[in-house]
Formats: sequence, structure tokens, C-alpha cells
Amino acid sequence: MMACDTVNRADINVYTTALDTLRRTTADQDASLGSQFNALIDSGSREESAYINIYRKLRESNAALVEELAKITPPAGVHRHHRDFVNGLKDLVAALDRVITMIEDGRLLDANLEFQRAVTRSQAKQTGAMLQIRRIARSVGGQI
Repeated sequence: MMACDTVNRADINVYTTALDTLRRTTADQDASLGSQFNALIDSGSREESAYINIYRKLRESNAALVEELAKITPPAGVHRHHRDFVNGLKDLVAALDRVITMIEDGRLLDANLEFQRAVTRSQAKQTGAMLQIRRIARSVGGQI
């Protein structure tokens, strides 16, 4: 017989507030990196160093986010979803390492395709986890 975690409204509110605050602190940088990347793609550039520069910044940003998320203790009832969310980001960081190596090996087009696939997989994991966290928060009348 499995025991169910009791979700405390105050704990879930503190947790979701911490996630929202963290998200807001990275929003401007994320938007800037996205704009830089899109401009590079739109330009048709094949300048490997430009792509490596952006991918390294993305890697650094996401690795820092993983570190910050590790400092947040999820409340009872959302541990698994928090872990899934963090793992989605860790997967993206690992993929960015592979992408950078691919570009250094002269495989820019393959690297860009790999990045797009990795982003899609990472976003799916993160979105699924966050939907579950928000569902749990709503179920106890928490802030979302």
C-alpha cells in the first residue's frame, strides 16, 4: 500500500513563488539569447564561432538555472515533478555540450538540427512537469 503525500498550501505557495521568481530573473537573458539565435539563423550565416558563442551562453544560462533549481526544496507531493522539470533542463545542458562538440567537428547543420530536437524534448519534459506542479497547487488552493 502506497502512502500519499499531503500537500501543504503554504509550502506549495512558497515553492511556486520561488519558481516564478527564478523564471522572472532569467526572462530577459533568455529573450536576448533567443533573439540573437534567431537573428543568426535568419541571416543564413554559417559562421561556426557565432553559433558556438550563442550555444555556450545558452549552456551557461541553463546550467546556472539547474544549480538554482537545486537550491529549491520542493514540498511534499511535487518531488517527482520537480525532478522531471530539473531533468529536462539537465538534458538540454548535456545536449548543448554535444551540439558545441558537433560544431567544433565541422558539423554545423547537424548541430543545429540536434539542438532543435533537444529543445523540443526538454521543453516537453519541463512543460509536462510544470503542468503537474500547477495542477497540484490548484488542487490545494495554492497560488499559481
